[in-house]
Amino acid sequence: MPAPPGRVTAAGTDLDGGELELVGRITVASNATFVGRIGEVAVVYKPVAGERPLWDFPDGTLARREVAAYAVSEKLGWGIVPRTWLRDGPLGPGMVQVWHEPDAEQDPVDLLPASDVPAQGWRTVLEGSDDEGRPVALVHEDSVALRRMAVLDVVVNNADRKGGHVLPLPDGRRLGVDHGVTFHVEPKLRTVLWGWVGEPLDPEESAGVERVRSSLSGDLGERLSGLLDETELSALTARCERLIGDGVFPAPETVMSPVPWPLF
Repeated sequence: MPAPPGRVTAAGTDLDGGELELVGRITVASNATFVGRIGEVAVVYKPVAGERPLWDFPDGTLARREVAAYAVSEKLGWGIVPRTWLRDGPLGPGMVQVWHEPDAEQDPVDLLPASDVPAQGWRTVLEGSDDEGRPVALVHEDSVALRRMAVLDVVVNNADRKGGHVLPLPDGRRLGVDHGVTFHVEPKLRTVLWGWVGEPLDPEESAGVERVRSSLSGDLGERLSGLLDETELSALTARCERLIGDGVFPAPETVMSPVPWPLF
């Protein structure tokens, strides 16, 4: 029997109404973050009650922002953000996201000795020194998947794209997670994916942003209206229009550091 309209399903499991069982906690996360299971589907669960207050974001809104980022990702059409939704759980309402196990053998974002940076296939974001004064470089792979993730981050104004928020999958896909600090009305973009600053968007990247922009007056705008406030929606529209108009990957705007800390 198909699930009722609006309910989230996977492999025959009612992800919205099925029992959410907690099996562990991710202790390195800044907010309460749990690994759980709904039937046979592994998920991440972040209860609103476990969100740490932030000085620049309204309290109790991070879960909704994560769901909003998923909605934008789906409209872009590139499958960047794992399926993400709001539902009740053992610790109250929160964000739930389908778990994807990353491939520990792949490092699409890395910190390397400067002399070890490959000549091709990688972009250098910044250079510095380690604790012993040796030159090091923050790099990321020069791939279609990461370019598209960088576009998503510009559109949603992601303030925290750490290296560990890029999940390399064994099949070559790259997924982005942890989108709680997004959609601020002021420039907040902090990311490790700065490798294409000033370079033109390719036709599919431009088309993806246009899909988002045009649908903000339709189905996407209706979906986001329950997740973001009017000023945030207006700022989202303005970012899309500016990105389409400029046609290039933007440079940092914020007076704060353009990269998150820690980097990973």
